[in-house]
Amino acid sequence: MTKEQFIREVTTEIETIKLIVTTEEINKLDLRTFDEESEVNCIYGQMTGSCNSSRAQEIMPKSCYCVFSITDKKYKTMDLNLIEDGNLYTPLELYLFMVNSKVHEHIIQYLKSEIETLIISIPKK
Repeated sequence: MTKEQFIREVTTEIETIKLIVTTEEINKLDLRTFDEESEVNCIYGQMTGSCNSSRAQEIMPKSCYCVFSITDKKYKTMDLNLIEDGNLYTPLELYLFMVNSKVHEHIIQYLKSEIETLIISIPKK
């Protein structure tokens, strides 16, 4: 997967989340407690109680078409139907690991409709 394809996947996932989650779920997003590494305070965890909750597992396949498994410090694309362990991440989850808190804030503000324009770019190393 190219960097450009990855960014398209992230953008699609964000746009789809915005369309399919409830207002109540979106309103649970809180930048002050957001932690991309936490099961309950990550993006799906805040909206649904846990990124492993049945609701999160219902949202994820509708919002993205691939997951990434961190194996031997490499990322590989996998079918969502193969999710069997907690070491798989959606494109958005992986992206949130790569970027800083300003980008986290931007994404949360966009999901909450506090800003109108989503700007997602390739993280610089």
